[in-house]
Amino acid sequence: MENISFNTHDKRKVFRLLATRIVLSLLAGGAVATMVYFISSKEGFYLPAGLLVIIGFLLASVILIGTSRLLMADAVNKKKTVTQKTVQKNTSNDFFKQMESPVSARCTQKQSFGASPNDAPNEYEVQAGDEKLILSPELYDAVHDGDELAIHRSAKSHLLLQITKI
Repeated sequence: MENISFNTHDKRKVFRLLATRIVLSLLAGGAVATMVYFISSKEGFYLPAGLLVIIGFLLASVILIGTSRLLMADAVNKKKTVTQKTVQKNTSNDFFKQMESPVSARCTQKQSFGASPNDAPNEYEVQAGDEKLILSPELYDAVHDGDELAIHRSAKSHLLLQITKI
């Protein structure tokens, strides 16, 4: 495992996700402040608009800090960890390949005791060490059993940034 600095692609990915979370938390805070306004006016007492804005921003900041604390630490820290893992492609999908036709799927599901086509491995899924990864079609075609992958994750939130073949 190696710690290195973010490149521009990594910074862009972290900041885009952080910006999305900021917008969603502001929307949630605004929605709650609007509901408080309508409920209070329906009950007959009116809250000042400034108080509603403060309620909305406080709720938005609590939501943002609660959901994005580690992502904010990554945006400040700008470090990522790179781990190398060996690839093992899944080749034993025969059971799920049988379930592709409707007739065999119906017959097989009765005998499979709960297995369904939704449990089938993804087409571009590989086993890398102790975790399953879904690769892009181009990378999946370029990778063979026993190849090494470099998995780039952010240091604090462990956000998957990039997967490259070594």
